[in-house]
Amino acid sequence: MVLEFAIPLLEGLGPSPAIDDARAAVALAVTFWNASVLASKRWEYPRVKELNELKKRMRGRQASCDDAATFDLLAARWREYWLDPRLGESWAYDADASGVPRLLCAMALPDGARAEIPPPAEKRVAIGGKFSTKCRSGKARPRTCPSPWATTAA
Repeated sequence: MVLEFAIPLLEGLGPSPAIDDARAAVALAVTFWNASVLASKRWEYPRVKELNELKKRMRGRQASCDDAATFDLLAARWREYWLDPRLGESWAYDADASGVPRLLCAMALPDGARAEIPPPAEKRVAIGGKFSTKCRSGKARPRTCPSPWATTAA
Protein backbone atom coordinates (compact mmCIF):
# COMPACT_ATOMS: atom_id res chain seq x y z
CA MET A 1 0.00 0.00 0.00
CA VAL A 2 2.65 2.51 0.99
CA LEU A 3 4.64 1.90 -2.18
CA GLU A 4 1.50 2.45 -4.27
CA PHE A 5 0.90 5.64 -2.31
CA ALA A 6 4.48 6.82 -2.97
CA ILE A 7 4.52 6.02 -6.72
CA PRO A 8 3.88 9.62 -7.90
CA LEU A 9 6.80 10.84 -5.77
CA LEU A 10 9.08 8.11 -7.10
CA GLU A 11 8.00 8.71 -10.70
CA GLY A 12 8.87 12.39 -10.28
CA LEU A 13 12.49 11.37 -9.65
CA GLY A 14 12.91 9.91 -13.14
CA PRO A 15 13.59 6.40 -14.45
CA SER A 16 16.74 5.65 -12.40
CA PRO A 17 16.73 7.76 -9.24
CA ALA A 18 19.55 7.68 -6.73
CA ILE A 19 18.64 5.35 -3.87
CA ASP A 20 18.94 8.19 -1.33
CA ASP A 21 16.48 10.34 -3.31
CA ALA A 22 14.07 7.41 -3.53
CA ARG A 23 14.38 6.79 0.22
CA ALA A 24 13.62 10.46 0.89
CA ALA A 25 10.48 10.21 -1.26
CA VAL A 26 9.37 7.04 0.53
CA ALA A 27 10.12 8.65 3.92
CA LEU A 28 7.89 11.60 3.02
CA ALA A 29 5.12 9.26 1.85
CA VAL A 30 5.32 7.19 5.07
CA THR A 31 5.35 10.35 7.21
CA PHE A 32 2.31 11.74 5.40
CA TRP A 33 0.53 8.35 5.56
CA ASN A 34 1.10 8.00 9.31
CA ALA A 35 0.12 11.59 10.06
CA SER A 36 -3.08 11.14 8.03
CA VAL A 37 -3.97 7.88 9.78
CA LEU A 38 -3.49 9.44 13.22
CA ALA A 39 -5.52 12.53 12.27
CA SER A 40 -8.41 10.49 10.90
CA LYS A 41 -11.86 11.41 12.13
CA ARG A 42 -12.64 7.71 12.50
CA TRP A 43 -10.79 7.72 15.84
CA GLU A 44 -12.50 8.89 18.99
CA TYR A 45 -9.58 11.24 19.64
CA PRO A 46 -7.84 12.13 16.36
CA ARG A 47 -4.21 13.19 16.75
CA VAL A 48 -3.80 16.04 14.30
CA LYS A 49 -0.50 17.46 15.56
CA GLU A 50 1.73 15.55 13.12
CA LEU A 51 -0.42 16.35 10.08
CA ASN A 52 -0.70 20.02 11.06
CA GLU A 53 3.09 20.27 11.47
CA LEU A 54 3.64 18.62 8.10
CA LYS A 55 1.11 20.93 6.47
CA LYS A 56 2.75 23.98 8.04
CA ARG A 57 6.17 22.85 6.80
CA MET A 58 5.00 22.04 3.28
CA ARG A 59 2.26 24.65 2.75
CA GLY A 60 3.33 27.43 5.11
CA ARG A 61 4.93 30.77 4.24
CA GLN A 62 8.44 29.32 4.09
CA ALA A 63 7.41 26.40 1.84
CA SER A 64 8.41 26.24 -1.80
CA CYS A 65 5.87 25.85 -4.58
CA ASP A 66 7.18 22.30 -5.12
CA ASP A 67 6.58 21.44 -1.46
CA ALA A 68 3.03 22.79 -1.63
CA ALA A 69 2.34 20.83 -4.82
CA THR A 70 3.75 17.67 -3.22
CA PHE A 71 1.54 18.12 -0.15
CA ASP A 72 -1.51 18.60 -2.39
CA LEU A 73 -0.57 15.52 -4.42
CA LEU A 74 -0.26 13.39 -1.28
CA ALA A 75 -3.52 14.78 0.12
CA ALA A 76 -5.29 13.86 -3.12
CA ARG A 77 -3.72 10.37 -3.10
CA TRP A 78 -4.73 9.87 0.53
CA ARG A 79 -8.40 9.98 -0.50
CA GLU A 80 -7.89 6.59 -2.15
CA TYR A 81 -6.46 5.01 1.03
CA TRP A 82 -8.28 6.79 3.87
CA LEU A 83 -10.06 3.64 5.03
CA ASP A 84 -6.78 1.86 5.82
CA PRO A 85 -6.16 2.38 9.56
CA ARG A 86 -2.62 0.96 9.63
CA LEU A 87 0.58 2.88 10.31
CA GLY A 88 3.88 2.31 8.55
CA GLU A 89 5.76 1.14 11.61
CA SER A 90 9.18 0.42 10.13
CA TRP A 91 10.41 0.33 6.57
CA ALA A 92 13.48 -0.15 4.41
CA TYR A 93 13.95 0.79 0.76
CA ASP A 94 16.96 -0.94 -0.76
CA ALA A 95 18.04 -2.67 -3.93
CA ASP A 96 17.95 -6.46 -3.97
CA ALA A 97 20.78 -8.67 -5.30
CA SER A 98 19.78 -7.95 -8.91
CA GLY A 99 19.62 -4.19 -8.32
CA VAL A 100 15.82 -3.91 -8.30
CA PRO A 101 14.59 -1.54 -5.58
CA ARG A 102 12.37 -3.15 -2.93
CA LEU A 103 10.31 -1.65 -0.15
CA LEU A 104 9.83 -3.65 3.01
CA CYS A 105 7.29 -2.02 5.28
CA ALA A 106 5.83 -3.36 8.52
CA MET A 107 2.31 -2.07 9.11
CA ALA A 108 0.57 -1.91 12.49
CA LEU A 109 -2.54 -0.46 14.05
CA PRO A 110 -2.19 2.72 16.13
CA ASP A 111 -2.07 2.46 19.92
CA GLY A 112 -5.51 1.76 21.33
CA ALA A 113 -6.88 0.29 18.10
CA ARG A 114 -7.47 -3.41 17.72
CA ALA A 115 -8.45 -5.60 14.83
CA GLU A 116 -11.74 -7.40 15.09
CA ILE A 117 -11.20 -10.90 13.81
CA PRO A 118 -14.15 -13.26 13.55
CA PRO A 119 -13.93 -16.47 15.56
CA PRO A 120 -12.77 -19.61 13.78
CA ALA A 121 -15.47 -21.53 11.91
CA GLU A 122 -15.67 -24.28 14.53
CA LYS A 123 -16.68 -21.70 17.18
CA ARG A 124 -19.34 -19.95 15.11
CA VAL A 125 -23.03 -20.73 15.42
CA ALA A 126 -24.53 -22.70 12.56
CA ILE A 127 -28.18 -22.35 11.67
CA GLY A 128 -29.56 -25.29 9.75
CA GLY A 129 -26.02 -26.57 9.27
CA LYS A 130 -24.90 -23.37 7.51
CA PHE A 131 -22.90 -20.47 8.80
CA SER A 132 -24.58 -17.22 7.99
CA THR A 133 -24.23 -13.54 8.69
CA LYS A 134 -27.98 -13.15 8.33
CA CYS A 135 -30.37 -14.95 10.61
CA ARG A 136 -33.76 -15.86 9.20
CA SER A 137 -36.70 -16.96 11.24
CA GLY A 138 -38.58 -20.11 10.28
CA LYS A 139 -41.66 -18.11 9.34
CA ALA A 140 -42.10 -16.82 5.85
CA ARG A 141 -42.68 -13.11 5.81
CA PRO A 142 -45.48 -11.80 3.60
CA ARG A 143 -44.29 -10.07 0.45
CA THR A 144 -46.21 -6.92 1.24
CA CYS A 145 -45.96 -5.67 4.77
CA PRO A 146 -48.03 -2.68 5.71
CA SER A 147 -45.87 0.19 6.85
CA PRO A 148 -46.76 1.81 10.16
CA TRP A 149 -46.38 5.13 8.34
CA ALA A 150 -48.61 4.16 5.43
CA THR A 151 -51.73 6.17 4.97
CA THR A 152 -54.95 4.91 3.48
CA ALA A 153 -57.12 6.95 1.20
CA ALA A 154 -60.59 7.53 2.60
